[in-house]
Amino acid sequence: MTKDATISMLEIENEKQLLEALKENVGRKRSLVTTKCSQSAGPDDTSLRLNLSRLDKIIEHVPEDQVISVETGITLKALDDTLSKFGQFFPVPAVPDTTLFDLICTGDGGMLENAYGPVRDLILGLWVATASGEKIKTGGKVVKNVTGYDTTKLFVGSRGWLGIPYVAHLRLYARPESSETILLFSKDVGGLLSALHKLQSTGISFSALELCGGALLDSNVQLDVEKPLLQPGYFALIVQMCGHERLLKEIVPQVQSFFPAALTQVKIKDGAESALVQKLFALDKWQLDSFRTFISLPASLIESALAVLPALDWPLLSYRAATARLTFFSTSEERSVRIGDYYLAKFSNPAVSQSFAPITVAYATPQGAYKCVHDPQTATIIKSLKQQFDPDACLNPQVQF
Repeated sequence: MTKDATISMLEIENEKQLLEALKENVGRKRSLVTTKCSQSAGPDDTSLRLNLSRLDKIIEHVPEDQVISVETGITLKALDDTLSKFGQFFPVPAVPDTTLFDLICTGDGGMLENAYGPVRDLILGLWVATASGEKIKTGGKVVKNVTGYDTTKLFVGSRGWLGIPYVAHLRLYARPESSETILLFSKDVGGLLSALHKLQSTGISFSALELCGGALLDSNVQLDVEKPLLQPGYFALIVQMCGHERLLKEIVPQVQSFFPAALTQVKIKDGAESALVQKLFALDKWQLDSFRTFISLPASLIESALAVLPALDWPLLSYRAATARLTFFSTSEERSVRIGDYYLAKFSNPAVSQSFAPITVAYATPQGAYKCVHDPQTATIIKSLKQQFDPDACLNPQVQF
C-alpha cells in the first residue's frame, strides 16, 4: 500500500486480495474509490483507492463462439492486440490506456454503438465484488444465456457505485476488412440532423452516425480540412461504413448522393485500422479533459433540443442517434451546470414549455465526480438499490445517482 498527502492506494493483484480488502473495510467504513483506475482522487485523505490495473489477465477466449473472459484491469489496447490475431475485435474505440473497468463504469461505448449497440449489450456477464466483500456472478459466458432479469445491466454504467466489476465476459465481433469514413460540415446543425435522419431511413447499416461540434474534432485529431470548419459554430456529422472493400465501393457513392450540396464533405479512406480514424473515434480524450453534461431525452425532441443552442452560446457537443443522448463539453463546472439547468427547465417543466417530457441530466468532472438528476420515482428505486448493495455508502462517494 502506498500513501501520499491526499489518498491511500491499494494495488489489487487477485480476487482474494480484493474481497479481503472490502471485508476489512466493513467495520472501518472508509470511502472506497475505484473509478478511473489510474486517475481517481478520493474525496478526503481517509479514502482508500483500489487500483485494479494489475487485474489484467485473459481468463478464457473461445474464438469460435466469439466470447472472451478477462479481468477488467486490462487496457482496451491490450485486449485489441490479442483479438486482432484471431480476426476479432471488441467494438469500442478508446484511447490506448483506457481499461475495461473504466469502460464498464462509464457505460459509454463510443461512436460504434450505432452498429454494435451500447456497452451493456456487449457485456454478457460479470463477477462483481460488493462493498461487504461478497462475490456476485451475473449473466453468463455465452450470448443469450440469461433468463429473467439481467443484473449485469445494473452494474454497467453505475461508475462503481453499486459494486466493483473485476471480471467480464465479452461479446466479440469479426474484425471489419475495411472502412470508409465521411465527415459532413455545416453551420446549419438542423441540416446535418436532417441528413442524419435521412441516412437512418435508407436501411444501410452504418457503423457510426455521430453529430458533433467541429472544434471537438480539431482538439482530438489533426484533419486536413479548412480551419473555419473546425471553429465554434460549425458542426460535423461523422458517417462510417465498415465491411468488405468491394461492397463499400458500391455503397459509398450511393450514400454520398443523399447529401445536400450545401454540406462540405471530407472523405477518409485509410482502412479500418487507420490511426486517423482511431483518433477520430477516441471519445475518451474529450471525456477526460472536460466537464460534461449528459442530456438523455426522447429522440422526438432532439430537433427542439438543438434549436436552443444559440441561447447557450453554442457549446461544444456530440449527439449519438443510437442512444438519443446529447453530451456537452465545458471548460468550467459552472457552465456545465448552467447547461443542464437550462434543459431541465426547458423540457421537464410543463409550466415553461409545451415540449414537456421526462429527461435525465447528469454531470461529470475530469476528476471523476458524477451526479445524475432523476425524477422522484426513479430516485427512490436507485436509493433502494444502493441500500441493498452498499448500505454504508462506502463505494465511490463522489458519484451520486
